[in-house]
Amino acid sequence: MTTIVIDFKNKLIAADKQSTCNMMVNGSLIKEQIFYKQCSKIHLVSNDEEIYLLGVGDNYEISRQSLYVARNGHVDNEVLGNCDLVIVRVKGDGLFADIYKYKTVTNWYGKKIGKFERTSLQGDNNVITFGSGGDYAYGAFMAGCTAEEAVIAASKCDVYTSHEVDVVKFGEL
Repeated sequence: MTTIVIDFKNKLIAADKQSTCNMMVNGSLIKEQIFYKQCSKIHLVSNDEEIYLLGVGDNYEISRQSLYVARNGHVDNEVLGNCDLVIVRVKGDGLFADIYKYKTVTNWYGKKIGKFERTSLQGDNNVITFGSGGDYAYGAFMAGCTAEEAVIAASKCDVYTSHEVDVVKFGEL
């Protein structure tokens, strides 16, 4: 779980560094216990165009998709784990975000598979918050906090959000 804020007006991304996982051995769930590890949720996938991939959910799938986007320029339609992704880039004077929401569907022979539904958003004054603490971060942002302060505020209300925050400002690469 995580909390991510994308501030279109100031062209920046803020994300906490906490990831939650079940305890697994050789692909088998051994305990439905959550443990926490620190990792970056903001993945640079292109230096040339300054494109970032952000994700909440299955940390392995987010990392796999990040590498796939860096090589191929788009997300892999074969979704192996439950996660939501956002690809953010500069377009014109503002930011442009492709949002990929995870959805479980049943294929033609009855097997449940994961799939992404894509929506796009572009703007100068918009904000997107998502993850387990997204609603708290949105409230803090609307109350006047910066994106980084909004993630920290969310960490005080959501146990799955860390107070340690990564911030990336577009144009400072």
